[in-house]
Parts: sequence; structure tokens; C-alpha cells
Amino acid sequence: MKPVSNRIKRLTEWWRPKAGVLLSISLFYLTIWEIPFVYGGAILFYSVITLVGFGVVGYLLNDWADVDDDMKVGKVNLLVNLPIFTRIFLFTIAFVLTSLPWFFYFEADLFSWLLIVLQLSLMAIYPLRPFRLKRFPKVAIVIDSLYAFMVPAILAWHTFDITLCVNSTEQAHFILLGTWMLFTGLRQILNHHVVDKANDKRTKTPNLALIYSPITIRTIIESVLFPIELIAAIGFFVAVGSFSGYFSLVMALVAGFSGYLMRFGQGIGFRVGFNRTSFDRFSSFWLGFICSVMLVVSEIEYSIVATAFLFLFSDIFFHPILRVIIKRINDITVRAVMLPYRLASLSFNWTLYYFRKWILQWSEERNWGKHYDKHLADVELESRRRKGTVAVFNQNYDKYTETFVRGHISHLAYEVISFHGWPSPIHVNKMENLVSDEAFLQKANYRVWDLLDIDVSQQENSLIAKRLMNENVNVILAEFGTMGNRLVPISKMTGIPMVCIFYGYDAWNRDVLNEVDYCDLFESAEKLIGVSNDICEKLKDLGCPVEKIQYLPCYVDLNLFTPVKRDYEKLNLLAVGRFSSTKAPHLTILAFNEVIKCIPDATLTMVGGDEDGESYEFCVSLIRSLQLEQKVRLKGKLSAKEVMLCMQEATIFVQHSITTPIRGDKEGTPVAVMEAMASGLPVVATRHAGIAEIIEHGQTGILVDEFDFRSMAKEVVALFLAKDKMILISSAAIESVRNNRLVFGHVDYLEKLLTEVIKDK
Repeated sequence: MKPVSNRIKRLTEWWRPKAGVLLSISLFYLTIWEIPFVYGGAILFYSVITLVGFGVVGYLLNDWADVDDDMKVGKVNLLVNLPIFTRIFLFTIAFVLTSLPWFFYFEADLFSWLLIVLQLSLMAIYPLRPFRLKRFPKVAIVIDSLYAFMVPAILAWHTFDITLCVNSTEQAHFILLGTWMLFTGLRQILNHHVVDKANDKRTKTPNLALIYSPITIRTIIESVLFPIELIAAIGFFVAVGSFSGYFSLVMALVAGFSGYLMRFGQGIGFRVGFNRTSFDRFSSFWLGFICSVMLVVSEIEYSIVATAFLFLFSDIFFHPILRVIIKRINDITVRAVMLPYRLASLSFNWTLYYFRKWILQWSEERNWGKHYDKHLADVELESRRRKGTVAVFNQNYDKYTETFVRGHISHLAYEVISFHGWPSPIHVNKMENLVSDEAFLQKANYRVWDLLDIDVSQQENSLIAKRLMNENVNVILAEFGTMGNRLVPISKMTGIPMVCIFYGYDAWNRDVLNEVDYCDLFESAEKLIGVSNDICEKLKDLGCPVEKIQYLPCYVDLNLFTPVKRDYEKLNLLAVGRFSSTKAPHLTILAFNEVIKCIPDATLTMVGGDEDGESYEFCVSLIRSLQLEQKVRLKGKLSAKEVMLCMQEATIFVQHSITTPIRGDKEGTPVAVMEAMASGLPVVATRHAGIAEIIEHGQTGILVDEFDFRSMAKEVVALFLAKDKMILISSAAIESVRNNRLVFGHVDYLEKLLTEVIKDK
């Protein structure tokens, strides 16, 4: 398939930049002379045949002359492997196709035949030996411009004149049209040389960009070729306007404006490639499109021409918006057609259901059959809806470390709608976007808002508020203080009460506190939850009313993290958490380096991904510098189930959380520590934030001072050598976590708090 597609591409790559200009000029001719469709349609039909014929003849001549050279360098060639008879047959068909319009429709005079002979001669001497002028790039670009642009344009205009019997004594427009087309060709072909520089160097094809630098070529284009091209184009329209009317003068202004944008427009300038500048778009598309619209206004039959022009020279029929419209029309049509059937099916199914239930006395499970599980899920969802609807807002969607957020979404006994995104949470549930599900429509909306100087944040707030109201949301649950602060205007706009949970950095990080003012949040939120008493005290210091503050440790999945029988014969340390500054994984590595001095066969498994872009790489470098590659295993990001398996294989859990010296950042109550305790995995950690609240030193775990990695190492070694103590700590940790009503009853406590907020409102 690839050779076929390459051949098709070779045949069509010239179409838009070259044929677009010539057909646009043809449509312009029909417009200024107000040619009826009965003649104009025929003119355009035969013009397309001629254009295609000349294009195919040109490519066949080029490829026929280059077969041997292209085969040597592996360049795509249409005629490779085709026998001589087939080549002659294809060339004959193309030549006959090119000449047919002059035998069946077009009129011709001596000037016409001279132009046709000139066109064919140029097409022949360009590739064929002994001339083969394509070997000389300076001459080649002129020849190419003549037969690709200038001669066809003059031939078309003159042919239309004599075929439609239009008498024009003026000749200036011919000279200006020829000049315009010649310099258009020179500019585009030079651009093409720059684009194909690397490929032509590989295939040893003559290329001016291999002789002169692209900058030099661009200077010539900008300073010489384009100014002449633009002046000639404007002059052509003015000259035509002198005997045809105002429309030509309007096109002169449009051409001038397009040229100005191309030459002086900020961010536009000269760009490499065909059909990529404002003036190229004008000459190869907008001129033809505007003329086709004018023709449609005069005669509706020209709508066929306008549609064909759009199809051939634009991507509108492949534009995503058309796909969206077609899909929506299809969905509406399908729903309308299926509605009677669905109503009939619904009536029959419910009649059958009640017949089985009341007459046959079938059970619900038997009655619903294979749909019973779905029925139970629907009943549960309806029950949740009756209890209320909670909108959970978070910056991330299902982030691997935020199992506590996932727990809220999965286990709250309400209908839960998840919003996520930052700085605006405009994504709903998995990937629905409130602006639009189509990426190009999202960009379009933002561009329009920016163009009209509309407050983007306000628009996004309105979309979020509208969705909350449509879903009959009863309460907003904001995960993290920064998100809660972002939702204050939305809560006020909708009147929906908000509960916000602070997890750590949002209460402690100095950069965050310098950027965010929580005063409005403290005033408008109904409740503010801290996952550690440490955070609750900080919220008080920040000015939050005491009566609004609630303490509630993070959610822990106690059904997943269960105690197992452990092998205490080998020391396998485990650390779970993001590679972030507050987790200080480098200090854990340094502590482990001290441990192996006493217990050489010990290992360390570290679970987590890079958080700040530097910590992970620093830790890898540290591991290599300490020659611990065979001892430390970096697992990366793991799911909760995979973390649980790691905890079952570990001997001791280590966590060296710290208060960062510069930003003052701290953690809340690390979930991984509670998961380890619930699994019966002895914990050695630092006296940090919420860790010191859930671990009683020497009873339910071991605590050391922050930054004291040597003491952590000593405690790990001592604990490992005291097997009985490990077993006692393991049992005490299990009991401590599993009997903590705020841990095992986390969801119930949060539901109770949310229900109170809903009832109060």
C-alpha cells in the first residue's frame, strides 16, 4: 500500500498551490463578466480536465526521464517497474485528455496554439535529454514557473475571452497577470527548494538551497520576488477593474491586505512551504471561494461549483466540527427512530416483570436474571441520590498516591460526581470537559474569550456552577485547601455549602501561604477538616474559626491492608511515598546505608514516583555513589494492591518525613504509615506532624527526630534484632489503627458531617 499512496501523493501534491491559483483566476473571470452557469459550468469543467491533463503529462515526462536516476537513489517514481508499452499508454491517455477541451469546446487562435506549444515545449525541455534544463537549478526554477503558473494562467484567460466572445482591447492585465504568476511560481518553487533541501541532498537532485543558504534565499524572496508579485497582483485587479467594475477593485484591496499581513504581520512573516501564508491562501483559496459565493448569489446552480471548490481546496468536509454535527444528527435520528420500539419494549418488559412477580411469585433475582447485578447497582444509585449528591473536587484524577480521595469517591453513601483539573476543575468524572469534549472547540472557545477580553475564570466558574445546579448537588467536598479556595466563588454563586479537607502542604508550605489568602475560604466554608491535629492547630493560627475545624485522619482501606504472617529472618525494609522534599527519601537511603554496615544482607524497596522533578534523580545518583544498586530496588508508581503485596513481603516500614527547612512544608498524617500499621508491619518513622499522633513510641512503632538518619538506622537494627519486640509492636499497631474510630469509621464520620451540613442548609 505504501508505494501506491506515495504515487497518489506525487500526483496530487501540486493540486492546491498550483491548480488552486489557476481555478481561482478562472472563477474570478466568470464573476467579473457575470457568465451564466450554462457557459460557466462548461468552462470550469473543461478547465479542470486541462489542468489535470497538463499536471499528469508533466509528472509522467519528469518520471520517465528520471527512472534510472531515481532507482539508484531510491526516490519515489511513478513509472518504476512499468513496461515501456504501459508508459506510452499512460502518456497517450494524459495527452489526449489535455487536448480534448480544444477539440470539443474551447475556441483557439494563433496566440492560443503558440501558448500551447510553448507549454508543451517547456514541459519537455525541463526533464528530457539532451536539454534536461532541470540540471541547472537557476534556469530550472524559471522554466518551472513558466509552465506551472504563468503560461497556463495567460492561456486560460485568453481562451475564455475567445470562447465566450469577450472583446477586450486592453492588454495591460495580460502582462500583469503573467508577471504575478511568474513571480508566484518563483517564490513557491524557491520555498520548495528550502523544504526539500535535505531530501534533495540525499537523492543528489539539483537544489538552490544546496548552493545558497536558506537565509539568502529568504532575503531574495522577501526583498525582491514577493514585492514584485504583490504589486503585479494588485495591478492586475486594478487593470481588470478599469473595464469590469468595482468587484476587481475590492479584490485588489483584499490582495493588498493579505500581502501586508504576509510581509509585515506580527508572527506571520515568510514561512517555508506551499500555501502557508496569508497571500498564498488568498490567491489559491479565498479569491476562488469569494468568487464562487458571488456566482451562487447570481445563480443558484453555481452552488455545485462552490461545493466542489470547497471540497478540492479546503478541509471543511473533513473538519472536526462537521464530524460532530453529523454524529449529533445521527444520534438524534437514531433516538427518534428507536423511540417507538423502546416504548413498546419497555411496556412489554414491565408487564412481564409484574406478571412474574405477582402471578408466578418469582424472586427478584430470578425475575431480573442476568440483569440482576445491574438492577442492584441502579437501586443503590437511586438510594444514594435520595440521600444527596456530593461533588468531589480535586486537582488530579485518580492519582496513584491519593488513595484517600479515591476512597471518598468510591465509598461515600451519596451520589458522587467527581470534578478535577487545575487551575479550573472543568473535567467531570473521567474525561468529560465542561467547555467541550472536542479539543478544537475548547481552543475555539478560549480564543473567542481572549479576543473579546472575557474573564476566562468567570466563564469556567459559570460552567461549573451550571453543572452543579443541573446535577442538584447538595454539598461540595473540596480535596485540599488550595482547591477549596478556588471554589469559594462557585460556592457563593450557587449557594451550595462546602466542606474542605487540608492534607499538609496546603496548610504549611510558605510559597502556598504567600500566594493564597484563605480568609474567604474560612468565612464561606461550612467545615474545614485537618487530617492531623497539627494541621488543625495551624488552621487556627491562620484565622479559621475554631467551631468550623474538625480533625479526621485520612481514609485507609482496611479491607485491603490486612495483617499477614511475616518472616522476620531477613531484613527487608520498605518505604512508600512520593519522591518529594517532605518525604526526604534521600535520608531514608542514608539511613539504609548505615543499616547494611550492621546487617549486610538487608534490602530496601522504595515505592513512588518523582514529585518535584529532581528528588528521584538525586536519589538514583545517591544510590550509585553509595554503591547500593544491588541493595535498593526502586519500584516506581504502584497501585494500592501492588503496595499491599510489597507490605506483605517487607519486614520493617521506614518513613523519614521532615519539615522542609526553606519552605516550611510538612505532611499531614501519611496514609502509607497507617496502611503499614494496619498490615502489621512495624514502623520506624520520624516525629513529624500526624505521624507522632498515631504512633506511640516504643508501643505501636518507633520514632526518631527529623534529619537524624543515623538514629533511624540504629533503631531499625535494634528492632530487627529484637524479634519479640517486633511482634509486640506489630500487634499493638494493628489494634491501634483498627480500633481507632476515626480510621475504621472514617467514611461514616465524614458522611455524618456532610449530612449535617446538608440539613443545616
